[in-house]
Amino acid sequence: MDKIGKLATDIPGAPYTWRNGLVCYKNRVVIPLNSPIIKQLLREFHDSPIGGHSGVLRTYKRLAQQFYWPSMFQIVQDYVSSCDVCQRVKSETLAPAGLLQPLPIPCLVWDDITMDFIEGLPTSNGKNTILVVVDRLSKSAHFLALAHPFIAKMVAEKFVEGVVKLHGMPKSIISDRDLVFMSQFWQEFFKLSGIQLKMSSSYHPQTDGQSEVVNRCVEQYLRCYAHHHPRKWSFFLPWAEFWYNTTYHASTGMTPFQALYGRLPPTIPNYLMGTTPVHAVDQNLTSRNAILRQLKTNLHAATNRMKQVVDSKRRNIEYQKLGEPNNTTVELPLTDDEEEIVLEPEGILDTRSVKKGSRIFEESLVKWKRLPLDDATWEDTKMLQDRFINVNLEDKVPVQDRGIDELRRSQRVPKKNPRFIT
Repeated sequence: MDKIGKLATDIPGAPYTWRNGLVCYKNRVVIPLNSPIIKQLLREFHDSPIGGHSGVLRTYKRLAQQFYWPSMFQIVQDYVSSCDVCQRVKSETLAPAGLLQPLPIPCLVWDDITMDFIEGLPTSNGKNTILVVVDRLSKSAHFLALAHPFIAKMVAEKFVEGVVKLHGMPKSIISDRDLVFMSQFWQEFFKLSGIQLKMSSSYHPQTDGQSEVVNRCVEQYLRCYAHHHPRKWSFFLPWAEFWYNTTYHASTGMTPFQALYGRLPPTIPNYLMGTTPVHAVDQNLTSRNAILRQLKTNLHAATNRMKQVVDSKRRNIEYQKLGEPNNTTVELPLTDDEEEIVLEPEGILDTRSVKKGSRIFEESLVKWKRLPLDDATWEDTKMLQDRFINVNLEDKVPVQDRGIDELRRSQRVPKKNPRFIT
């Protein structure tokens, strides 16, 4: 009381003052550190529409205009960093998280391949789609024309006709999540063929960046030679495949043709000097083994260069839990086939009587399972009893840190009309 009495005497320049029964610090109301009002202020100045789920600094500045308590900035920072809504809906402005994880380099050519479609092309000889198949080691590729619409069985037959007959069955296929690649026929066909299917993550085309680059090369080639007659692109497709497979690749240090066959690609016309059969076989196999060793060395070097360039613009990331467990572990609500929320009452928070015309109806403030208190809604009591006959609606749910009056003011109807579970 002596300290309060000293504050009551207005000392010019003193940081603490006594005004209207409140202790103020530099004209800001002082809040005790153990006061439950701090939590209410944080909700009001951060979670409410006025607070707008702002960041740490903006929330702190808004609060600091009127209030003060010890370690105020740190408490605001802890609250904002553990806000579940902010964690889920806000986008990061930092460098992309996670260092590059290159795919392992295959051991043999045409053991591991990638597959993708080029769609939306003008119809040429009845074809309007290209199936692009690329070997991950030699970088050699095959471009197979298809007619849309097509099903998984047709694509599998085209794959056997254009790839398997030349190179045999691969050990693995990397592709995106196209409907054809996700179909039951495709999954079962290659499973029984002993092929491992590796799907890229949703909305992450970087997994199969090789196919994306080859697609761009093919589109550019066809655009150069068929732009005057777009419906004749199918005539240039075999030449596009020959051009691609005989073009030098910086990552491998050679052409795909040379990596695959162990010799330089033939020129047109081609002339081969005659040699003894034994010498030719020995020379061919020795050269092939040396080229494969050089190929893997060049690929390792290219992968390391790519990783260093990408990682220089990225940051490593480690995950840790923030806030209370209920803020970091979110149980999503049940939904039906139409993605509508399926709700089930947890208990009653309050009741009231509402007059509609000449009739009086009883309404209950319902706390829904797996939804926060802010999503509590007023519902007709009789309707609740009819719909949820197996749920005890008599006992009220205890409310922590918030009063019923505050819930009455903040309660709102969900954005979508929910489908109730009975």
